[in-house]
Amino acid sequence: MRLFLPLFLALLAAGCAPRENTPPQTAKDAPLPLAEGFRVENYQGKVLLLNFWTTWCPPCRGELPDLVRLHRDFDAGKVAVVGISIDDRGTFEEIQAKLRQALSQYRIEYPVYFDSKMELYQAFGAFPAIPTTFLIDAQGQVRKVYEGARSYAAFAQDIQALLDGKKIEG
Repeated sequence: MRLFLPLFLALLAAGCAPRENTPPQTAKDAPLPLAEGFRVENYQGKVLLLNFWTTWCPPCRGELPDLVRLHRDFDAGKVAVVGISIDDRGTFEEIQAKLRQALSQYRIEYPVYFDSKMELYQAFGAFPAIPTTFLIDAQGQVRKVYEGARSYAAFAQDIQALLDGKKIEG
């Protein structure tokens, strides 16, 4: 005990005292970026698949593995998949925790933004169905809107058509 007390005091004086009730801050604990930081023009030159979803929506969750696969399968220099969470059930902190859990559970590696003020949702027309996904061409024009969940094949076919310079049915 005699040796411990001087060592503890020396560590305390050096600023190395243990912190009580302070969890470590890691990247996985950091809040998701807010939708105010999202800009379609940042993806100009790429086909953009912009997916609006919530963590509490079963069809939204069912579609996530296909979106992850699309993100992995298409050339990141030509295609971007971006998620926009429009979760509104719970406090900001609770929603952020649910989003981090979903990112981990579904191994989502594409960018996901949280539309906490529903401004992006409003800007895209306050659509009635979730999930709703917008397929945007390399010039920033919405080419197709998918209301409700879709399969990997449906998204991939339309993405490839845009990459090949073909028209798609809106």
